Amino acid sequence: MSRGVRVGQDCGKSTYTNLRSARSARIAQVAARLPMAATQPKSAPDPARHPRRIEGKAIGRGLISNFVATVVPSLLAIFAVRVLVGDLGPSRFGVLSLAWSFIGAIGLLDLGIGRALTRFLAARTETDVKRESAVVWTSLAALFLIGTVGAAVGWIASAPVARLFVHEDWSLLPETARALRVMSISIPLVLLSSGLQGILEAFSRFELRNAIAIPLAILNLLVPVVLLKLGAQLPVMLGGLVLLRLLATGCFLIASVQVLPSMRILRFTRSGVRSVFSFAGWVTVSNAIGPLLIQFERFSLGTFVALAAVAFYSTPFDVLNRVTALSGAAMNVLFLALSQAVAHEPDRAPRLVSRGQLIVLGMAFPAFLLLAAIAPEGLRLWLGADFSHQASGAARLLAASIFVNCMAWLPFSLLQAAGRADLTAKLHLAEAPGYVAITVLLTRIGGVGGCALANLVRSAVDAAFVVWLARRVVPNTGAILLRSSMIALAGALAIFGATLPIALWGRLAWSAFSLAAIAGVTWRWFIDDAERETIRWMLGHLWRFKRSA
Repeated sequence: MSRGVRVGQDCGKSTYTNLRSARSARIAQVAARLPMAATQPKSAPDPARHPRRIEGKAIGRGLISNFVATVVPSLLAIFAVRVLVGDLGPSRFGVLSLAWSFIGAIGLLDLGIGRALTRFLAARTETDVKRESAVVWTSLAALFLIGTVGAAVGWIASAPVARLFVHEDWSLLPETARALRVMSISIPLVLLSSGLQGILEAFSRFELRNAIAIPLAILNLLVPVVLLKLGAQLPVMLGGLVLLRLLATGCFLIASVQVLPSMRILRFTRSGVRSVFSFAGWVTVSNAIGPLLIQFERFSLGTFVALAAVAFYSTPFDVLNRVTALSGAAMNVLFLALSQAVAHEPDRAPRLVSRGQLIVLGMAFPAFLLLAAIAPEGLRLWLGADFSHQASGAARLLAASIFVNCMAWLPFSLLQAAGRADLTAKLHLAEAPGYVAITVLLTRIGGVGGCALANLVRSAVDAAFVVWLARRVVPNTGAILLRSSMIALAGALAIFGATLPIALWGRLAWSAFSLAAIAGVTWRWFIDDAERETIRWMLGHLWRFKRSA
């Protein structure tokens, strides 16, 4: 072969090779600009970037589980309260009612540690499992220590506090003092079980928590009834509740160890727990003042009116407060989701706020509207004509007040999720002196009804300021919060309309009209197209299920 031919062949090979190299380089450049998901198989989410993210399915499971946990004890309470009121009488039942509310108020002593611990675990700010378990055990130990101090103080103060409650009915003084001493023993158990339940919530194990909480709530009602029928006195009945709480705390501890296996070894730390305690500071103030003011209402009635007035006020309040249990359960889940969204996914926060307010409205408004309409007849049928005469007016005012308060829960949680618990705390500190004064004044003037009116005034003022603060702190939720405030105002006015002094059928007709009107306004202005499609799908699915059944 001649040299010219060889040179031509070499040049052709070189040109071909250069073209292939240039083409490969262009392909590599294009591939480099493509998303990784297009060139690599889809991998599982990185736990470090999405720590224990609360998904929609977990929220749904929590709602269903808490619905069962609320409905079953509420239905049983209708039977249990009637038996206890009939056998104990209004005054002694007032003592038992104070004991039940005492258990609920004990949670204020945790200094925000329980809520901070739940947030700490859900966000997984500590990736080392040993240090994480040390923070958990140190927080639980702090709760138990605080509870022990509270129990000692409660035991010492039981006699003077009992003198305030009996309102010169000195025959009740020894039994009331012994009852308060027994209940003080439960303080460390209640705080410890609260922290353990927070661990289960942080891991979205709502069904496991309620597997213990539902029997506890049922037995809290049945144990006093059974012991009363056996001839036991009030301190013995409350002692049974303390033993029941001890058993439940042990069950919560076992469940928490199963969920977080690193807890099997006791570890304690001082440095790692600072993040929990620092968050808990303002949360303590913010979360404590509201419930303390609610308890002050009952103490004012017992001091300035009569011990029986506590029963006339607390019975409708407790029944209406049970309606909020589902909304409260949703808020517990949404708080964790909002904390993650505000910090890492700001675009997700408005969707969570919108759907959260829709959940609260759908759960709370129909129930409060109906209960306000039938309050006189319902209380008369349940507890007698005299009880209905004393309590029905307060029940209607409380229905409007608690509904407004419910609609303010989500902006309140939004502020804490954004790390501004100091704003809600300062707001409640500013409100407290004025509310104490107006509660004493209206209670002295109007008795049970005046106390309920003071509660309504506080709820309305507090809700207005909380919404205003939330709109400033998280601006991209401002429009949604404004629309929900208008819906809340319309709902409160509808509840007032259901209390008009007209026949029952007229009140029920007004309730049906109000429900349809607010549902129409919510459908048109409050929800977006995606939420409408979701509701249509759910209704269609329910309709197909009904037809197939």
